[in-house]
Amino acid sequence: MSNIYTRIIKVILICYLLLNGAIWAFSPLIVDKYLTDFLANKNLQLNETSSVRYNPFISQIYITDLQVLVLNTQESNETDPQTKAFNEDVELISIPTATIEFSLFKLFAKRVVIEKFEISGVKTDVSRTLAHINALPAQSDNIKSEAAKSEQSNHDWLSSLSFEMPLFSFSNATLLFDLEGQEQVVEFSQLTLTDLLVSQHKQSADIDISLLFNKALIELDASFGLGKGVGELQYDLDIQEVSLGTLNSLLMKSTSNAFRNIDGLVSLNLKQEVAFSKTEISSQIQDINFLLANLVVEQNGQQNVRLNLADLGIKEGVVEILLPHSVESILNPEHVSTMNVMQDLTLRSNLNFQQNDLLVTLADNDRGAVNELLKLTKLDIPDIDILLEGGESLIQASLLELNNITLVNSLDDVASQKEPQPTQQAESPLLELEKLTVADIQLTKDSLHIANIDFSKIKAAITKLKDGQIVQLNSVLPPANTPTNDTQVSSESNSDKKPEVVKQTVDENKFDIYIGKISLEDSLHFAISDTSVSPSYENIIQVTSFSVEPIDSSMPNDMSKIRMTGDLDQYSKFTLDAEIKPFSSKKYIKADINVTEFDLSTITAYIKEIMAIESGQLNTVTNFIIDDDIIKGNAKLNIARVELAEAVEYDESNTVDTFIPVNVALSMLKDGKGNIELDVPVEGSLDSPDFRLSGFMALLIQRATMSATKKYLMNAFVPYANIIQIGMQAGEFILKVRFQDLILETGEDELPKSADVFLNQFSALMLDKKSTQITVCAVATKTDIDVQNSEKLTSNQLDKLNKLSLKRMKNFKDYMIENHEIDSARLLLCAPKIDTAVDAKPRLSFTN
Repeated sequence: MSNIYTRIIKVILICYLLLNGAIWAFSPLIVDKYLTDFLANKNLQLNETSSVRYNPFISQIYITDLQVLVLNTQESNETDPQTKAFNEDVELISIPTATIEFSLFKLFAKRVVIEKFEISGVKTDVSRTLAHINALPAQSDNIKSEAAKSEQSNHDWLSSLSFEMPLFSFSNATLLFDLEGQEQVVEFSQLTLTDLLVSQHKQSADIDISLLFNKALIELDASFGLGKGVGELQYDLDIQEVSLGTLNSLLMKSTSNAFRNIDGLVSLNLKQEVAFSKTEISSQIQDINFLLANLVVEQNGQQNVRLNLADLGIKEGVVEILLPHSVESILNPEHVSTMNVMQDLTLRSNLNFQQNDLLVTLADNDRGAVNELLKLTKLDIPDIDILLEGGESLIQASLLELNNITLVNSLDDVASQKEPQPTQQAESPLLELEKLTVADIQLTKDSLHIANIDFSKIKAAITKLKDGQIVQLNSVLPPANTPTNDTQVSSESNSDKKPEVVKQTVDENKFDIYIGKISLEDSLHFAISDTSVSPSYENIIQVTSFSVEPIDSSMPNDMSKIRMTGDLDQYSKFTLDAEIKPFSSKKYIKADINVTEFDLSTITAYIKEIMAIESGQLNTVTNFIIDDDIIKGNAKLNIARVELAEAVEYDESNTVDTFIPVNVALSMLKDGKGNIELDVPVEGSLDSPDFRLSGFMALLIQRATMSATKKYLMNAFVPYANIIQIGMQAGEFILKVRFQDLILETGEDELPKSADVFLNQFSALMLDKKSTQITVCAVATKTDIDVQNSEKLTSNQLDKLNKLSLKRMKNFKDYMIENHEIDSARLLLCAPKIDTAVDAKPRLSFTN
């Protein structure tokens, strides 16, 4: 009996071996036969060297050199090599090697177990594959109906199965796909999936991915485990220098083609842990490091804006998220809505933000001009806290710092002028700011709170050309558009809206702003150059201190205090103290303004239609209050040594009986020293303020009735008779003391060495007569710039002579201040003069 059992076992074993051996031996042929027929119906075929072999002994499928080709059905011309090459079959997918090992017997335990799944060397064009699949004939309605019924009948059975895969390996693979016309390449060095388990109640796996996306390295190391909605997910992600240029077409489409080019490198590194429980989902993202480097953005349009950014990054960021809902409740929309999820979400984060070397340029296609709009060396926010809780958001930053901000404009417009300036050089930037610091920032959806804003070392410049254009703004600002009829109608219709409706809208969207203090740490230099007037005007205004505190839109009736001091020129000082209500519905300004030693001759070019001031110095103390539309205040003016270059002619037919010519009025207002003092009250409506000149009229009467004491004044100046001339001007009650002219060297702005005696006697007189004020005038000649007397001066030559004269006067004044300690207020400068006489010599003239 035992022999019979032995023989039966041997027969069964031999049959098993023969059957499995036959399956192993003939499986490539069988697979090739049925797979070829299947693929042929879909216009596909296998490569002749493709092999798919099944080993039933170990339940393993081994694939070698598998290639699926797309058949080319076009008729080819075998004699034409180009046509033959074009009509060759196209490779759709290539798999050099693949191994699949599974366990069939475990199906009886409702377990689908793939012990090993290894694929190596895959190469395919994903977009072409998907396009081919989509181009296949659609299934008939009957087939779809039967497939749906079959899927429904098997759903319950499949849901009871568990899927297990101890090892899945996908290596050395290349995937190509098209993204908005740009080919993308994904090269998998390794994709490993281990201990994968998927069942109705439990899911877990470990994932390790290393790939190149368009030559950029991306690595992911992750693991997750979830059982009945409870578990955790952990992963490390590292993305290194993904090129935005390879995604240009996608970015263009997402921005509605507003940009012509976007390029740069994006890197990201982070670690995240997510914990799932029965009541909540919590997540923590650590070590967030984001870097956007070498960013280039170009905008389409007539004037192309180009942005260059060296790098922008977030360092050592941390994000914590808490959601008081389980996975099951979120997946069930009947229990929790999206609105409730966002309302219950709590997010806390801390980030370190830094940006370096930002440059924005503007290119004009028609003129080929490139203008630099903005330069920013560094933006640093070392500590940003973000809180989102209960639908409310809060952003806090202890410090925001910007370094080396520059607004720049090129000289393309200046260089293209028909008559360029002989001394033209690169214009100064519109604005240079060394540092801007913003401290203690708090931002919510309805308020912004800032403790301090500090500016450091500001330089600004405005250059106005002869045609009235501003160099720094000419190519930056777009041309003004004339409003169309539609725009006008729209404006009119908007003006017809009821005030109550507008007010309700403003209240509903109220946003409060609080700034504790705005201050200037160092000085502000404002350089002005204006060649649109003659003579041209150049000056540097300096603000030495500035502060505003506080600014609070939630308290519209609270005062904001403004304090500012500075220099209007080298010698003129000013101060401003003011209180304002910037957010009040009614205007309120209280201000005190003081100005000392302001040279009136510098504004001649702007008021020459009314008068031409040769010399004069203004000191004023002005205070006023504006309450709603009513202004009330007073201005005390002291004008020293004012002289007109020439009398201004008036049309008497257009004057009233009480009209007094400016030169006559000035002569009546002067005191014995040639000064004018006025006390001018200001009171009335802002639309039509009433400057009450009671002090002015009283002074006119006083000057008309007083007489000068010539004898006393002449005796006072007798000791200096060798260097001055004394005389009485006809029709005036003031003594004229005139110094001898100081002859200068032709073309030079420095004081000659031969003038030492004159300078010593001049300083001795000024030190002896403490109350004496002297007006210094520079007279230039054509010989200073090598121009013949017979030649007519051009506007550029006039400007050159004026600048030379200004330099000569300032050198003289600086010499007296620095070497002889003469008070700057006693030396006044007049408008530059030009003497065209044949024997004229460059000189300084003096009047008191």
